[in-house]
Amino acid sequence: MIKLKIRELRKLHNMNESQLAKKANVMQSTISKIESYQESPTLETLEKIAKVFNIKVCDLLIEE
Repeated sequence: MIKLKIRELRKLHNMNESQLAKKANVMQSTISKIESYQESPTLETLEKIAKVFNIKVCDLLIEE
C-alpha cells in the first residue's frame, strides 16, 4: 500500500513527518493523514514525495 511505502521510506531516510512534509512542500497534516489512512494522496503529492526520495511515482504504487 502507498501509505505503508511512504512511511517505510520516510523511516529508512531517518525523517519524521514534519521533515518529509517540508522537503516535499506539503502540510505535515497531509503526510500524517496519508500514513494513518485518513486521506488518499493526490498525484501531485505523490510526485512531490517521490522526488524527495529520488524515485518514480510508480515505485510508490508497486507492492512488494
